[in-house]
Amino acid sequence: MTTNADARGRGTEGPGSPVIPQHPPPGIVRAVAWLVLGLVVCATIGAFQVRLPHAVERPFVLVPSVEPDALRAPTRAVVEAARVRAGQEVAAQAELFVLRAEPSPGGSGPAAPGDRLVVRAPHRGVVLAVGDLGAGSTVEAGQELCRFLDADVPLRALLTLEDADLGQATPGRRVRLSVDALPSTHPASLDGRLEWVSGAAVPSATGTSFVGLASLGSGSIDAGAAPGPLRVGMKGIARIVLGHRSVVDILFGPATAER
Repeated sequence: MTTNADARGRGTEGPGSPVIPQHPPPGIVRAVAWLVLGLVVCATIGAFQVRLPHAVERPFVLVPSVEPDALRAPTRAVVEAARVRAGQEVAAQAELFVLRAEPSPGGSGPAAPGDRLVVRAPHRGVVLAVGDLGAGSTVEAGQELCRFLDADVPLRALLTLEDADLGQATPGRRVRLSVDALPSTHPASLDGRLEWVSGAAVPSATGTSFVGLASLGSGSIDAGAAPGPLRVGMKGIARIVLGHRSVVDILFGPATAER
């Protein structure tokens, strides 16, 4: 006996009824399988062949490439005025100190007692350090008055390195120097090269550490519309490229040397 429900069910399965296929065509299945296989093969090859820079970031401070000049008192004298302070930029022949000559112990000197002596900047530059010389202080002949750096002397970056860097932080490595002289919205950076690495740990304010010197690619900061000169004592972070690593090396192995 056939019920109405059975009749309705059989009626919907006639030759002209639209039936949604339960399985995709075999051609589409094969195409998707080959696509997935190709992606896996490409990813595997790329993991071994694509090499990414391996770099570390270390602090640095800008230092002069030569020793600053020591400006000294020409004779025994009394300081009448000290017209500069540490870190001040001065023009050539600017007055730095005004002295009043005093009698020399030997009885002779480059100036007679009471003569006014002016110590001037030999050229345009920066006064890096000034002795404790207030008005009325007595200085002896040859005593250092200040440390003076020529404005045209090139600067270098003094990097603080870690023990783990020594195997690969060798002269010639590329260095990207980011200077903390401008806000983070206007990053200031320079390209350079590592020139020298100390063979032993060097004493510092925080203990001992290895250091390196890097050359600078320019004497000014490239910061969009606000360039500025580099100065001794500026600090920042140096990004040292130690080599290149494949994705597999990054995940499972040590760094390999740069090629």
